[in-house]
Amino acid sequence: MSCFSTSCVRSLVAFVASWLLIGPSMGASETYGPMGELEVNANYQGGDTFSVSVATAADCRQVCASDTQCRAMTYVVSMRQCWIKSRLAAFERNPDMISAAKLDLPQAPPAPGAPQMSLPYRGINYPGNDLYPRVTASEQECSAICLRDGDCRAATYVISQHTCWVKRRVAAQAGQASQDMVSFEKLNP
Repeated sequence: MSCFSTSCVRSLVAFVASWLLIGPSMGASETYGPMGELEVNANYQGGDTFSVSVATAADCRQVCASDTQCRAMTYVVSMRQCWIKSRLAAFERNPDMISAAKLDLPQAPPAPGAPQMSLPYRGINYPGNDLYPRVTASEQECSAICLRDGDCRAATYVISQHTCWVKRRVAAQAGQASQDMVSFEKLNP
């Protein structure tokens, strides 16, 4: 593969700069999976590790993808600045920003009788009984958070806010239906 375009050269420079700033991933465990899709008008606030100038959001996404410590990225369009994030922080809509987050790696199948999560209930909200909210990249990550938390019995993921509401119990009655929500129940808790 040859790299003669300005965009390609800038991507290469950004990758080398990130490698020099934080060093190679020396034996770092693979905590996260592949990058999720670019989200236009999206910003993950905080969690900044470093920034680098790049030509496009796709270049920024590539810098994050090649960095094992990167959890998410936000590209500021007007400044052509790529912010590499060590964690998923508060999510907000911003017309000057494009973001993406790494997805969780798939887990091994559970042992028979071990807790596992139900299939997603699309359009369903379990109101109340909140333990805490958590900014997440996907409904799959929300489900995984609940599965790992011994006190969680259900979770509702709000798609537009990238927020997972971890619940101490399943609501006696589902709340108002909304296409913006997906809920899960823990089976065999």
